Amino acid sequence: MGGVRQRTGQAGRKLMRRDDRRAQILGCAITLFARRGFRESSLDDIAAEAGITRAVVYRHFDSKEDLYRAALDDARTAVRAEIGADVGVGPGSVEGLVRAAQRDPDRFRMLFANARHEPEFVAYYEEFDDRSAQFVRDALPEGFATGEATEWFSRLIPRLMFEAILTWLDHGQPVPPDTLADMLRASSQGMTARLGKSHRSQVAGRD
Repeated sequence: MGGVRQRTGQAGRKLMRRDDRRAQILGCAITLFARRGFRESSLDDIAAEAGITRAVVYRHFDSKEDLYRAALDDARTAVRAEIGADVGVGPGSVEGLVRAAQRDPDRFRMLFANARHEPEFVAYYEEFDDRSAQFVRDALPEGFATGEATEWFSRLIPRLMFEAILTWLDHGQPVPPDTLADMLRASSQGMTARLGKSHRSQVAGRD
């Protein structure tokens, strides 16, 4: 009898505070964008997922592009929070990347799977890719390999990590996160040692 009544709008739509409604739309958009990508997700689909009309979406976002950028900003913030202020891939941030993927697979997929194939939004992926590559370059010993080989290797390591984590998600996280992080580190260290050995052998052969 004395309970608080829930306010509803037309067709029984639940009324929400503006900030809460925006967050709800964003959450539904992230789910669909991660599953279908930008082009295959419509505002009508997102509105239906949120149980609202397209007109309500436009009260919060100017366009689908605006909504997608907001979703990518949200995803980037979540990943940054896990790996810390340094957006490169280092000894501690490997675990952070895996944790970010485990806690929110949809946001991780948006950044590291979808955005890299969408020219309008690829800069979101490239931020992590570029800074991660720089971390690898800075961590390599002097004279590790030729300039061309070092540049290739610095790009290879982060991208292998991103793809390994995505594949781990796609297969239902078959090993614990800590195990995956250990595997990624061991793989990186093994490849670093092998390429360094190859370079030293080439140099010795020229002496």
